[in-house]
Amino acid sequence: MGLLRKNIIANYVGQGAAALMGFIVVPFYLKYLGTQGYGLVAFFMSLQTVMMLFDMGMSTSASREIARVLELSADPNGRRHMLRTLEIFYFSLCGFAFLIGAAAARWMATHWIKASVLDTGTIMQCAYLAAGCIALRFPVSLYQGFFRGIEKQVDLNVLFTNLVVLKGVGGILTLAFVSPTVIAFYQWQLIFAIIEVLTMATFSWRSLGGLTRGPASFQWALLKDVWRYAIRVGGISMFAVLMKQLDKLVVSRLLSIEFVGFYSTASMAANGMMKIYSPVQSAVFPRFTRMVARGEDLKNLFHANCQFVAFVIAPAAAALIIFPREVLQAWTNSPALAQSAAPALALLAVWTLAAALQSIPNMLQLAENLTWLPLYTNAVTTVLLLPGLYFGITRFGIFGAAACWTLQGVLSFLIVPSVMFRHVLKGQARRFYFGDTLPFVLTAIGCFFGTRLLWLPETRVQLVAVCAGAFWCYAILCLIGSKTLRARLETIPIGGKAISWARRWIENRMSRSIL
Repeated sequence: MGLLRKNIIANYVGQGAAALMGFIVVPFYLKYLGTQGYGLVAFFMSLQTVMMLFDMGMSTSASREIARVLELSADPNGRRHMLRTLEIFYFSLCGFAFLIGAAAARWMATHWIKASVLDTGTIMQCAYLAAGCIALRFPVSLYQGFFRGIEKQVDLNVLFTNLVVLKGVGGILTLAFVSPTVIAFYQWQLIFAIIEVLTMATFSWRSLGGLTRGPASFQWALLKDVWRYAIRVGGISMFAVLMKQLDKLVVSRLLSIEFVGFYSTASMAANGMMKIYSPVQSAVFPRFTRMVARGEDLKNLFHANCQFVAFVIAPAAAALIIFPREVLQAWTNSPALAQSAAPALALLAVWTLAAALQSIPNMLQLAENLTWLPLYTNAVTTVLLLPGLYFGITRFGIFGAAACWTLQGVLSFLIVPSVMFRHVLKGQARRFYFGDTLPFVLTAIGCFFGTRLLWLPETRVQLVAVCAGAFWCYAILCLIGSKTLRARLETIPIGGKAISWARRWIENRMSRSIL
């Protein structure tokens, strides 16, 4: 089995574990912390993403540069020097981020967060603890980028899976047996963040033979090389993070903390679909980078992965679009939350679907150094999104915020790849839209909407049965219609032979019917 395929499978295992733990822990958080406590957790999670702006694209750049070092550098210690250089930079960012978060704690507690149950002192203590957790995410993102760059994503996902389970189970046990308070929750989060950094650092250096295996020193020239690319990627990341968290921050400012929890839950459900396509995205980027460095033709690899992403993401999006209330009710067991957040979830699922379909083109843009396109796109979107969110939230609440995202996602999907195909893979736009993406989306929507007309589920078991039936119809239609997808799926080690057998059986039945 090829290295790329192994990395994709490993990424799916890791992301699947993260999605499963996220599915498990949310009901416990709501139970022990209440809606306002959970809303505070959701707010600081959004703040953590915003603080990662200070990363300035360095983690993505680290992955790209380490992949280039593997391909082009003659220095056997090049990766060691690169890792040590970026470690010093990232731990400096870690300290800087903590100081900013700690300095803003009182202001957030007294002027930004609207809470009637939680007192100001509790919110301040949580803000200090959250600042430490947020700061420690910087070195973790470096080590993750390092593992992706050297294409050891199997090792990365073994670590990631174990750490995710430890984090989720530890949080539940802390709330159940130590103290069911948001302060105890964040104390555990800080302890876990320290464990995570030490673990990732240990295994990163072990993959290079250990700290004493060879020279590893800070080299300003390496940082300068990474920085040139990172400035452009950092601009893309900055606007992307602002876009993705702007809605939650505006909601937290204009609405009560309960609605922050409702909206964040809908957003978490929609963003959970990212776990479906991000494994492919993470594995493909370093491979694209190495192929571009060698001057190889990557057209076939590009289209195959676009179709694969569309195939796996379309049914998940269709389920959330067609059954939003039922999914939220089954997940959280909260009728009030399901009723309030269902319309927002359906719209946010459309946005996530559009983002997923653009994920492989986005990786190609970064690999080809076509960074100006996503940079300009994200900048314009951020400027236009803020007034749109303000108007939408003040008039329609969380539904208005989700509607803004839906409009942005659809327009971006229609415009940005079209522009990209004028510069790279010229002449492939029609195949991308009408062969790689839209047929899968329309087929999934049709199958899931048809099953809803036949049977409206009322329980978890019925929901699973309806979605499974819709997916079965969808998968058969896709496998019949796409030769590229069939070839891709029949090579996977788990289920590939079953897919090949099913295809031959269907073809034999169809040929007998014709005769």
